[in-house]
Amino acid sequence: MGQILRIAKPGDKPTEIFSSKGVQYIWAMCQATDGTIYAATGPNGQLFAVSPDGKPQVLFKSNEKQPDEHDARREGSAFRRH
Repeated sequence: MGQILRIAKPGDKPTEIFSSKGVQYIWAMCQATDGTIYAATGPNGQLFAVSPDGKPQVLFKSNEKQPDEHDARREGSAFRRH
């Protein structure tokens, strides 16, 4: 299962901030200045936005089964402008 974990400070145990049914891989991630994490996932080609409070939202489903950092960054930039 693809997960995103957060380690608050050195020595802390990781805590899960994202996982979703059907997501096996996190291909790429980037973080916006507002703290939102954009995650390109597989095998279903979905791009998620994970808000700073941990709420995930599917932004789009790509025709690519393995979206990469360019997809995450492109969507993150467009999403921040709105």
